[in-house]
Amino acid sequence: MRIFADLASRYADPASISNLLAATERFEQLLDTVPGGRASIDAQISESSHVALLKREHIAKQASFKSMSFLLGHFCDVLTTTLFLVPSPNGRRVDGIEIQRRIGSAACARARRWC
Repeated sequence: MRIFADLASRYADPASISNLLAATERFEQLLDTVPGGRASIDAQISESSHVALLKREHIAKQASFKSMSFLLGHFCDVLTTTLFLVPSPNGRRVDGIEIQRRIGSAACARARRWC
């Protein structure tokens, strides 16, 4: 709202702009007094709005993708994993063979913050 007020200041009277900024400040204080803050309010809105829920899920998926690709140092579009369990020759154990295939993979520089 502050950005909007700055842009609108060229076209609106100063009293309206100061009222908007004061209302923005009061709303920010209200958000800060809610237990859990803005995240709590977002979660409550998502319970009643399907559109808000989808948006929050999308943001969470993007954040998870970025953090995992940074931690692992690579990302890929598709990862398939197959695990074969085969009895060992002595008959008392099981040998495991894991095969992974990455499609659309790329390496990320660990020094960068995102891929």
